Amino acid sequence: MEQQTVPERTKTNSHDTHLITVVPSSHRATIWRGMRYQLRRLQRRIRALPKPVRVALISVLGTTVVLAGILMLIAPGPGILTILLGLSILATEFAWAAGTLKRLAKLTSPYLEWMKRCWRNSLTAGPNR
Repeated sequence: MEQQTVPERTKTNSHDTHLITVVPSSHRATIWRGMRYQLRRLQRRIRALPKPVRVALISVLGTTVVLAGILMLIAPGPGILTILLGLSILATEFAWAAGTLKRLAKLTSPYLEWMKRCWRNSLTAGPNR
C-alpha cells in the first residue's frame, strides 16, 4: 500500500517568533487511527461476551456515566456532554436510549445551525468589526 505524503506545517511560538517547530500533519491522524483501533478492539471483546453479561455491563457503565453527568450539572464539569456520552453508551444496547438521542438531535439541530452561522459570521467579520 502506497503511503501518501502529507505536507508539513510549521508551528510558531507566540512569544518567540524565531523559534519554529516542525509538526507533521499526519501525526494527528495517526493518533486518531490508534484510538479507533483500540475502541474497535474493545467493542469486539464486549460483543464476544454473553448477551446477559453484556447488557448488565452496558447498563452499569452507562448509568454510572449518566449519574456522573447529573452530578456535574451541580458540581463543576461538563455535565451535559457526560450525560450525552452515557446515553450513547446505553444506546448500544437499549432502543429507548437511541430514541432519546435521536429526539435530542432533532430538537437541538436548529440551535446548532444557528451557532454555526454565528461562528462563521464572527470569523468573516474579523477581530475589528
